Amino acid sequence: MMVMIANLIHELDFPEEAIASLKRDHKAMAALPGGEERLKEAARNMLTAEGISFHETAKALSAQSGVHLYTVELMVQLYAAIPLRKIYQEKGYSDVLYLDTMKDIPCKMMECHGVHGIWGTIASDWQQGFFRCKRFSLGRLQYEEFPLPIENYKSYKKGDIVYNCHIPSGGSMPMKAVMESFKKAYAFYRSQLKDGILPVHLHSWLIYPGHYEVYSEGSNLRKFYDLFDVLEPVEKPENPYLWRVFGVETCEDYTALPEKTSLQRRFKEYLLSGKCMGSARGMLLFDGEKILPH
Repeated sequence: MMVMIANLIHELDFPEEAIASLKRDHKAMAALPGGEERLKEAARNMLTAEGISFHETAKALSAQSGVHLYTVELMVQLYAAIPLRKIYQEKGYSDVLYLDTMKDIPCKMMECHGVHGIWGTIASDWQQGFFRCKRFSLGRLQYEEFPLPIENYKSYKKGDIVYNCHIPSGGSMPMKAVMESFKKAYAFYRSQLKDGILPVHLHSWLIYPGHYEVYSEGSNLRKFYDLFDVLEPVEKPENPYLWRVFGVETCEDYTALPEKTSLQRRFKEYLLSGKCMGSARGMLLFDGEKILPH
């Protein structure tokens, strides 16, 4: 199993520091009575939702080995990723799709390390969707079937299936890559589409109207915002998205926020002016080639 995991880690391009840390922590977990089998059991539970919650097994392994829970849950994901590859093959999904989707593992690992200093994950509950073949990476963006949560949008009613879009961190988002992703999603879900239209739903801090002024004119972020009908904006006075921009969960003194990037500098100025962050829903309709007018 560890040979296959080592190969996968190489395919997913983990940093050397992370690899060395995970090897040490795996050794501590595997040294526990039945440690290896318990990791495999937690992985099976992540894939199927049967038996004891993978969280419970991970908590026990963490307490007994001294390895941080975030790291244990990352290791469970790596164990689950090995049989998942075969599941993809059985479903007729390509290995490219598998590897693209599994890149969410290092993506969340880097977020966890950036905010908490731990090679692990804090998003296992959310990431289950990848391991149960409910969410897929299709180019730059990720998608899953999702019941429309608002009363209506054009010809779609509450509860109708739309395609919820997620934006993984760790890179720029040029419009060419975004449009290519919509095309990949259209092809992937084509047999399920009503009237040949892909309805895309997004819920994100990126399309909160107040943030539009922070994005530079002509920037990829403004262009992405402009793709959507923006709906139900909500102010978040507690500013829960600081970590998305600055890599910190909370901050008592905004003057201390880093200014390493232009986005950080502009958001810092925005926050120091007394404005708060927020989130909103967005919808767009894609016909396979272009986004339909709002």
